[in-house]
Amino acid sequence: ALVQMVSERARAVRPRLKISAAVLNNWAVYRDFVGQDWKLWCERGWLDFVCPMNYTESEAGYENWIRQQKQWAGPAGLVPGIGITSSHTTLAPDATVRQIEITRRYETQGFILFNFGEREAKEIIPTLGLGPTKR
Repeated sequence: ALVQMVSERARAVRPRLKISAAVLNNWAVYRDFVGQDWKLWCERGWLDFVCPMNYTESEAGYENWIRQQKQWAGPAGLVPGIGITSSHTTLAPDATVRQIEITRRYETQGFILFNFGEREAKEIIPTLGLGPTKR
């Protein structure tokens, strides 16, 4: 009800506003466990895109999440979060690049990098500028 209300009220003020939510990655589990029914939010059009926090060092695990989340997000966009540095992950530059490549292979609407700090600014972002995010 909260997501519906925020979506409807925000769009009443700014009709072209894009609404998203950063959500836990496993809709099937967290729908009931923490009340994040983001598949429903996407189906009802309350979200324009969803940003699952896919913080894992496993490339196979990351790819499995993206594959499943594309189905759950349906017509809404999918912009997955890559956990460069989180409480569960510390990705090296090459591992970050590989997760970006997986994301692009599944034609998502983009990706989000978490967390931006000193290490990321010095080690990760310059590497990404040489390849996967080069203009």
